[in-house]
Amino acid sequence: MCYACGDHGQSTSVKFSLRQPAIALIVLSSVAILMDLAILNAIRKASIADSPRMVGEREPQRRSGKSIVSGAIANGGLLAIHMFVLFGSVNMLRLRSYSSARMAAIVSLIPFCSPGVLLGVPFGYWALRILRRDDVKAAFPPTSPLVTRMADK
Repeated sequence: MCYACGDHGQSTSVKFSLRQPAIALIVLSSVAILMDLAILNAIRKASIADSPRMVGEREPQRRSGKSIVSGAIANGGLLAIHMFVLFGSVNMLRLRSYSSARMAAIVSLIPFCSPGVLLGVPFGYWALRILRRDDVKAAFPPTSPLVTRMADK
């Protein structure tokens, strides 16, 4: 239901227009989360595993503890960003929180932070273009007095 005007038909068309970019961002961020978890697991294994050597093989090159920690921190940060994009995309799909949906679309525009690196950029742009429409803003529930005042204008 459209919160500003009470029109159920308008809310259905808004939901339909947001569906495709939201689902695309959900899929991309889910894949990115799985990749982040796999990388964190590989970093964990690299930090504790001793690789066996064959006779006559030289000593394998070891990564320093600082590089392992910095890699884990960087990947953990990306994991948090991708989880935020997933959360915002689900809110976009369900018309729950305009601010988190919009922030997820904006974060997806940043190539380094975007789920799927460059794949998320066009979907983030598409979602942001749709989220800027007045009928779409009105379809989300007001969450604060500021949002309510902006919807009344």
